[in-house]
Amino acid sequence: GVSCNSDDPNLPSSGTTEADGRVNLRVSGNTQFSITTTDSGYMSHNITGMSGTENFTAVSLMASRDLTDQMYGMLNISVDSSKGILIVALDDLQQRPAIGASAVVNLNHDGAFVFGATSINWSDTVPSGGSGFVAFANIDTGIADVTVTAREGHNCWFAPGGEHGTTATSSVEIKADEVTVALFSCDVEA
Repeated sequence: GVSCNSDDPNLPSSGTTEADGRVNLRVSGNTQFSITTTDSGYMSHNITGMSGTENFTAVSLMASRDLTDQMYGMLNISVDSSKGILIVALDDLQQRPAIGASAVVNLNHDGAFVFGATSINWSDTVPSGGSGFVAFANIDTGIADVTVTAREGHNCWFAPGGEHGTTATSSVEIKADEVTVALFSCDVEA
């Protein structure tokens, strides 16, 4: 299984995923949390969001180093191990992609990309028929200020407990040779 550790100093928590990929961890309420996942053959993933007052489920995937190399190859770039990868999750609470939502970040990077229905494309906006995230390739290390903009008439928030609005923001740490997953949710049409 995948090793998972919460960095919450008030509620240290760790565990290993079960056969179904699930693990239960504790984090403090109403605070930004970070959970680090590690497994051989994978870059460490730092999953971050804003807790609320209720129990919640955070869903994330881990891409192997080989798969990351293949994806970057399709974009005609290479992984720079001195930099990181930022994934901005943009789904609703049922894991449906927030079509039309976009993400920008203040740190330098090689470009933003998304998964369309049949290909990987350079873009900072979740496409129709695609996956619910925007990825930033080879992003500089440091504190990244992430801004998410909802599709017109909708709201996004730093998930699960952040403030709702037409834009949502958070600051997340980018580390060399690691993936940071910033969890945002957006309301989408049923």
